[in-house]
Amino acid sequence: MTKRKGKKPAAVLWELCKTLTRERYGNTCYTCRKGPLTGSNWHTGHFITKSICSTELAYDLKNLRPQCYHCNINLSGNWPAFEARLLAEEGQAYVNDLKDRNRATKGQKFGTPWLIKKAEEYRALLEAAPAASQSSSPKHTPASG
Repeated sequence: MTKRKGKKPAAVLWELCKTLTRERYGNTCYTCRKGPLTGSNWHTGHFITKSICSTELAYDLKNLRPQCYHCNINLSGNWPAFEARLLAEEGQAYVNDLKDRNRATKGQKFGTPWLIKKAEEYRALLEAAPAASQSSSPKHTPASG
């Protein structure tokens, strides 16, 4: 068996998640509002932290926002501030949906075909983004994910 060259599907999908999150929400920390975030201080954080979320939610744009190193690493995602802001911006139903979906999908296997399909979906979003960014609409509107 020969080794494949290139990034693994999970790494490719994560890069797409980071790019889309940055395009949608900019370079201000979602939880402490510090910015502009740059370099190694510009993280993509999870509302339901990666250590406890399902594979599906680990790559779900609705669960991701930009965070500074301090909030994402030192404060383990700063989830109290993360949840408070999500509730204020998106509402209780949005937060409940994320939590419910995490419970429903935790422990399920999401293999390479799922990762590749999700990456294709996110590539399509990126390709469509330039046309959308030329409009006068904001980068983020409530309930978009």
